[in-house]
Amino acid sequence: MRRRHRPAAGAAPLTATVALLVAVCAGCGTSGDLQSAGATPTAVGPTQLWPTLTPASVQPSGPPSSASESVPGIKVKGDDVHTVDPAKVVRADPTTSGFIADGDVLKPYYRDLTGDSRDELITGITLPDGQLAINCYWAHNGELLRIMDTVDDVISVELADRDVIIRDPAGLPGYEYRTSWSWDSSQRAMLPTRDEILRVAPQKSPAPLSSARPARPRRASAE
Repeated sequence: MRRRHRPAAGAAPLTATVALLVAVCAGCGTSGDLQSAGATPTAVGPTQLWPTLTPASVQPSGPPSSASESVPGIKVKGDDVHTVDPAKVVRADPTTSGFIADGDVLKPYYRDLTGDSRDELITGITLPDGQLAINCYWAHNGELLRIMDTVDDVISVELADRDVIIRDPAGLPGYEYRTSWSWDSSQRAMLPTRDEILRVAPQKSPAPLSSARPARPRRASAE
């Protein structure tokens, strides 16, 4: 409702003012007003099963496989990954050098994954078996450090904010895996912080010819 201007003092008699207020109030309770959504259901907390079980304990065997490791022979001027040649990087990195002969090196990408306001280098190599090797590199103190390396069957690779999201087949019709790799400053590496299986909408395919609308019958010509 559009706001009305207040009239000047004494411009309208008291009865007219009261009538105006009654009319305004009569318009209340329209669809634009706040209305109750009903009673709020009681929250139900998680229930622990077998609470007497002894929690499992696993001793760490060492740093994660994707922990940062210097790429030999690569120096980075001003910690700017744009100054290094991605082709030289994948040849110098032991985790990717063996793929060069048989795989295709894809276009590199750059994104600030660590939050230090500088870009990191992201490389991809397609392998003969259809898998994709994905590596990420971080420049620090003049060195190029590998902070992520993984090989997987890939539907797509996406960048969302500072995460690398890998979608791959789940082996179940209508489902796929999605793994989000995020920077962990304590490990100085990209770690798979979220791994989930999600239902995806089936891809639409063209309708078969048998289900198409039949052609309109032709009228017999008059003789």
